[in-house]
Amino acid sequence: MKLPFSSSIRLALAISALFVLLALLAGAVTYGLQTRAMSVQLAEDVRGLANGLAQIASQGDRQDLTEQTMALSGSVGDGSLIAVFTDAKSGESFGNATVAGTLIGPRELAMGRDVKLKQPVDDPPDSYFAYGVATPLGDVLVGKDDGPLIDNQRILLRTMGWGLGLALVLAILLALVIARFNEHRIARIGRALDGVGGGDFGERVGPMGNDDLGHLASVVDHTLDRLVSGIEAIRQVSTDVAHDLRAPLGRLRIRLEPLALSPELPHQARMEIGSALADIDAISATFAAILRLARLESGAVKLFPEDTDLDQVLREVCELFSSTAEGHYSITLDVPTNPLPYPCDRELLTQAVVNLVHNSVRHCPAPVHIVLGLKSGVSGVVVSVTDDGPGIPVPDRERVLNRFVRLDSSRSTPGTGLGLSLVAAIAELHGGRVELIDNHPGLRVEIMLPTRRPGE
Repeated sequence: MKLPFSSSIRLALAISALFVLLALLAGAVTYGLQTRAMSVQLAEDVRGLANGLAQIASQGDRQDLTEQTMALSGSVGDGSLIAVFTDAKSGESFGNATVAGTLIGPRELAMGRDVKLKQPVDDPPDSYFAYGVATPLGDVLVGKDDGPLIDNQRILLRTMGWGLGLALVLAILLALVIARFNEHRIARIGRALDGVGGGDFGERVGPMGNDDLGHLASVVDHTLDRLVSGIEAIRQVSTDVAHDLRAPLGRLRIRLEPLALSPELPHQARMEIGSALADIDAISATFAAILRLARLESGAVKLFPEDTDLDQVLREVCELFSSTAEGHYSITLDVPTNPLPYPCDRELLTQAVVNLVHNSVRHCPAPVHIVLGLKSGVSGVVVSVTDDGPGIPVPDRERVLNRFVRLDSSRSTPGTGLGLSLVAAIAELHGGRVELIDNHPGLRVEIMLPTRRPGE
């Protein structure tokens, strides 16, 4: 089952999430530091102006203090700066605003509640950051509109938000692109391994760069080369042994056969020689099967495809086995009424069907019913052999297509363990494949042939 997110995608999303957290943390720190710096600057400006007025008041010149206060308050006509001197002697307030109560030190003043402008302006500030100082002549207070500070904070937040959002989108897109790229590379490695696992020993990953995945691809290809070399060496050894022993076995049979027919030997001795001849025939059949399979897998066997009526092939196999059934099995046909021509090697395909019927007869308890089937579809042609025997367990179905594999239940029956291997090799030579399916009860073996011609 394919997971919703691969490990590469999950890693990319995790890195993106970590980036978001770090970016938010960095943004929060930046925002805090920037806001603090602006607030400190505003406080220092207001305190400096208030202390300047207090310095004038410390000299005892009330007239000069009044004039400086009026000059400072009149320097900005939009109400963004207020300067107030409250005379301690007369209680009169000079400047461009009036304040409620005595305000000493840093203060946050709200318009209308804490402070009022003497002259109306078009767009008065909502609040001020002010600083008040008590002097011998009276209290002085200077305040500045803190709206620009708030506006700067909003602009900073908006800018950081857009910047972080854009960076996040770009980071996620880049991470996903890298993840998808690595997914495709990993998929190439997986396809190569699956291909070799499925019997295509020519499948390789190929060059993939100089990073860790590229190194892994090189290691996989090198390992597959060594694996294929070992498999080919084993195949060659089995083929050479089979080829070299055929002649000695043939000579041994020629020498033993007259003895089995000689009346001069005791009956028991002739029986033992006959059993030895049967064993020699079984060994020779195994060697012959090994050689046929080796030739098929090595490509030494060339296809001679011709338009063949597959239904006629199945009818001939059915007639062949029906003549020797003797009540041990029955065989029937399930083929279309109209001829179904297909470009194939008639001899090889007939051999594959015969092998499948032999398997059913050999491994199924009598009386077994065998059905030879044929059907066509958009994906190709399916030739099937179905029986109602014990079947093959699901975990063993891929394994029995390999060489010399025999299940425990079939150890007591004659055979080489190469029948299904030959069928699979013939199917692959035609560009098809073999599938083993439950028949409930029994087994259904399908030779699936493609619509294209073999070799195309």
